[in-house]
Amino acid sequence: MLKIASVDGLECLFARSKNFKHLCLIPRNAQSESFIEDFKPYSSSKNLHSKKNIEFLVNDELIVRQTNLTETLKTEGINMFFLAHRSSQYIENWAKKNKITLIRTEWKLQKNFEDKIFFQKFLDKYSIPSPTTYILNSKKDFSKVKNFPAVIQFPYVNPPLPATFLRGVSDLKEFLNRKEIKFPLICREYVNGKPLGVSILLGEKKMVFSSLRLQCFADKKDPFSEFLGIQWVSYKRFKKTEMENLNRVVLALAKALQKEKFTGVANVDLISNDNGVYVLECNPRMSSATPCLALERQLVHGINFTEEFVNSLTKGELNFDYPKIPETTFEGTLIEFDFLIDEIKRDSNIKMISCLPKPGFWQFEANRLTYSGKKEKYFKNKSGFFFYSSLPKNFPIDDTKHLGLAFTNFPLFDFDSHKNTCKESTKGRRFIKSIIERLRACLVYVEHL
Repeated sequence: MLKIASVDGLECLFARSKNFKHLCLIPRNAQSESFIEDFKPYSSSKNLHSKKNIEFLVNDELIVRQTNLTETLKTEGINMFFLAHRSSQYIENWAKKNKITLIRTEWKLQKNFEDKIFFQKFLDKYSIPSPTTYILNSKKDFSKVKNFPAVIQFPYVNPPLPATFLRGVSDLKEFLNRKEIKFPLICREYVNGKPLGVSILLGEKKMVFSSLRLQCFADKKDPFSEFLGIQWVSYKRFKKTEMENLNRVVLALAKALQKEKFTGVANVDLISNDNGVYVLECNPRMSSATPCLALERQLVHGINFTEEFVNSLTKGELNFDYPKIPETTFEGTLIEFDFLIDEIKRDSNIKMISCLPKPGFWQFEANRLTYSGKKEKYFKNKSGFFFYSSLPKNFPIDDTKHLGLAFTNFPLFDFDSHKNTCKESTKGRRFIKSIIERLRACLVYVEHL
């Protein structure tokens, strides 16, 4: 039996796999410890120690560098490490030196497919539809951009500026004057449509598609306003011809990825409208969507997502072949509360986060949040949801990057098919307000120290 360690790997927890033993590594004083205990004998937990305050849901490289991870794996006799985030050259070298097998899509493929210019050339090579795109290697190339609105981005991970929406020539001129500009850049003509995502699980020959999800943003005019989360969409919300187009494009993309020897999971962003389906970008790693796939299996044709992901990377193949978007009506939402952090940090009187809500399954009824328990069965309850955070108790606010997440079995957003935007529903607005109030109650102010 395989023995796999992860750092707060919800995908591994929800697998409850008989094919591998899972050790979940968590920070000291983490509230999640008692939650993980309920997953025995499939998973167990162990504390990692660090001299610095680091968050465990943010960066695997920091964990490798600044904790006793290496010693813990050796002591526990574990030689497989499940990466919750992207790899890095440091992690790859560390794994090779310590004879650790990394459970992740091959590093070279990760680097290539995360690069937006490489991915665009890949789409062009296999004639996969995408918006009209320009590769800009100098300021002179900006003359290529004739049609607006447009979206301009740096092609690599962790850019100095986020994607910028250009409404016209004046926006373009303003962008050109920014000091942060470094070439090359990628510019796409903006395509109005449903902002969708899909996860594609790939073996050497077999493949499994997930349900479709919407990207949800704060209700503002800017298409790139605050990202709040994702919402899964019932197949019934799509016309037959639109679903046929989506399946056709996702299948063509999946086959092209297999030709490039890609195994593992590819999380892909798409735009769908009456004119067709357009592929935007690819994230070849775990994402905020993948814990949802592990917990709510109908989103991936009822299979054990994590088991099959591990199979694709250790055996090279899947046990199942479902090259079609599932016909599921599930419409839950995953929302991340990172959008609160900047606002909280602006208050210099706030020093730390004391004790967040219990990780586990909750209920939202009559505008009240009620803890149900640790069993996944509570997620099926009417208005059930899952809350999780890896923050230890009394964590300094200055070191905080991730407050936590909630995954509901009910929708929080209404989709406007005319404007192609998501807006908080009445229930969603009440739910988000209730969670925010609960999170704010966990803040520790100077006068309370």
